[in-house]
Amino acid sequence: MGAIIKAVTTSQVGKETSYLESGSEAVRQCMEIALSDSETLDFLINAGIYPDANIHEPSFASLIQGHLSKSHAAQLKGSFSFDLHNGGGGSLMALSILNGFIESGKIQHGMVVAGDSKPMDSQAGAVLIGMGGLHEGFQAFSQETYAQYTGEYESYSNYTGIELKTFISQEDTYTDYCLQCVGNSVENFLSDLGLRLAEIDLFISSQSPAGFVSGLSALFGTNRVMALSGEQPCYSAGLILAMAQAHSEGTFSPSEKVMFINVGPGIIVDLALYVNPV
Repeated sequence: MGAIIKAVTTSQVGKETSYLESGSEAVRQCMEIALSDSETLDFLINAGIYPDANIHEPSFASLIQGHLSKSHAAQLKGSFSFDLHNGGGGSLMALSILNGFIESGKIQHGMVVAGDSKPMDSQAGAVLIGMGGLHEGFQAFSQETYAQYTGEYESYSNYTGIELKTFISQEDTYTDYCLQCVGNSVENFLSDLGLRLAEIDLFISSQSPAGFVSGLSALFGTNRVMALSGEQPCYSAGLILAMAQAHSEGTFSPSEKVMFINVGPGIIVDLALYVNPV
């Protein structure tokens, strides 16, 4: 028995809009879709890596919670929130943490929000999960680290004297190494679960690095890999944005078995198996 996805939302409210505003809007939409007036959001995790002005204290999740506390005081009463900084794999790790709390009965509802102030013009995404039935929802998670490729990708934020900018350095070989690592991790993951690759109906992955989704399509089949239009250069929110697109296009619910894939510097590969409710 695992947690099921109850709502996925995205928000892009203007080029000059802060991540605080876009992230808060995505969270607000999620709560209004999936929570009744009598229900509360027990846990909020922010997986965004590049928040406004590189703020990391207090946690950006608490700032989002505070931003919405007046309009949604009842639903956020007693909510616990924190940030999870795990590169491009933060969203999936956050879902794994929330799934554990839900399965144990400690909480009823948890939400992950992700987005960056740069370079995505403050586009954000949020996903809310809650308890599902037997043999549905998130069934398994895994993480593998390939430390030999640590130096292939570097990113940091710095003040240029005019504005705070994000700088990314990616080796030409980085995407190929990511694909090799993902291919190996997926093979190991499915073997441990006693599944075959052909049994996975849909792959939803992070949308970076550049060229990664195209490479996955070549590995697993174009019609099974969810790609954002134009392979947008999104980072922290890529997995959630792809998830939202799969929902809006009607490809998510008909897919019995869905595999989530997040790849990030390290190289770290996070995977999850999700079974849709019948």
